[in-house]
Amino acid sequence: MSGKRRMVDVAAVRRGLAGLDATVKRWPQLTSPEARERLGSYLEDEREHDMGKTKTAKEKGPTVQTAVRLDPELIARLDVIAAKLSRPGLEVTRTDAIRIALLTGLQAIEKER
Repeated sequence: MSGKRRMVDVAAVRRGLAGLDATVKRWPQLTSPEARERLGSYLEDEREHDMGKTKTAKEKGPTVQTAVRLDPELIARLDVIAAKLSRPGLEVTRTDAIRIALLTGLQAIEKER
């Protein structure tokens, strides 16, 4: 640390706290023990992954793009999964739902063998 002191913008801190209060008022389930546990796990994971830095594609390693055709019923099921897993501040996309379903299915198949 350089020894140079920075001023704290107290008004900005108050605005931030007011925003958090409004979020909790809108979604009180965010203060549940389960939500706190999820947050703790998330923060721990973030600390372990470069202090919250998002890895670039180069850092993650090579990936292969694969295209598949899915029927509308399966797409609707994936959208339901994405909606169920989404939380305030965390949007789970259809692509995320496909990856989750694929990994979960692979793990189940691999356990059987």
